[in-house]
Amino acid sequence: MKSFLPFVLSLSAPISNAALAGAWETFSTEEKANEWLLYDYADDMFYAPNWFERDNPFIGASFEENATNPGVYNQGLWFIADNAVADGAFTGDFHRKGIRGIEIDVFFSDANELDFCDIVIASNSTGETIFYYSRNFPGSDFTGDPDWYFLNPLFSDPWFVHNQVTPQYDEVTLTPVILASITEIGIRIFPTLTNDTPWTPLIDNVALTPTVVAPVPETGSSNGDFQLSFNQLEGNEYTIQKSSLDSSEWADVAGQTSISGTTNYTFKTTLIPQGEFYRVLSAAAYYQVSEVN
Repeated sequence: MKSFLPFVLSLSAPISNAALAGAWETFSTEEKANEWLLYDYADDMFYAPNWFERDNPFIGASFEENATNPGVYNQGLWFIADNAVADGAFTGDFHRKGIRGIEIDVFFSDANELDFCDIVIASNSTGETIFYYSRNFPGSDFTGDPDWYFLNPLFSDPWFVHNQVTPQYDEVTLTPVILASITEIGIRIFPTLTNDTPWTPLIDNVALTPTVVAPVPETGSSNGDFQLSFNQLEGNEYTIQKSSLDSSEWADVAGQTSISGTTNYTFKTTLIPQGEFYRVLSAAAYYQVSEVN
């Protein structure tokens, strides 16, 4: 059971449908990093997170000393992406876009002093901003030498809301209505209550997990050409493969891999007497928001 009260103020801009299935934040520039918000429980203030320029950039922050308990660094940090981040790619109608979860890489310089972290989404489907929390990821999940870890809570997993009366965290189902009005996403990171060092959590590769859907191809012929068409979905990429009567193996068609878009796609090739078989494979596609926004 969670032991920390949620933060209840939202700075999110008005909701839009800009959510991008497969949106992928790599923090490639400091300008992109500065779009994010960092809420520090130690002083109830918002900041820009620290940006670390490396071959693979990332963001992070160090825990501040507790003003009422000198020498103790036990107040949490909350990294937030609202409608101002990446032109709203991480907010909007997650249900319509087929977004099925949140992905994030995390690094803890001292996981032994981590109490837990969790993923947070906010929805204003009721006209009031309500925060929903993934399960806890306790510090024991990240023990050993400091390293990057991949978190991927899906919206079909258990999620929780804070019960103001109990007060506890109650399990809820994330309905299509809730997921249609997402105003922010984020991650909260809490050190242990006895933590006495200003260690640093880091995050990178924040993404919206797309739903992969197998396409339904339509075939035909025109002017001596074989024609294969299918509708493309956001957050999906496609590969066309072929086989023949003489082979049981499938091979990628040259120039027909990593196909992505949101329109109808048509592939044409010359009809041949011996015949060939074609199929379309689909996989998750991710779009660096620094390149598409």
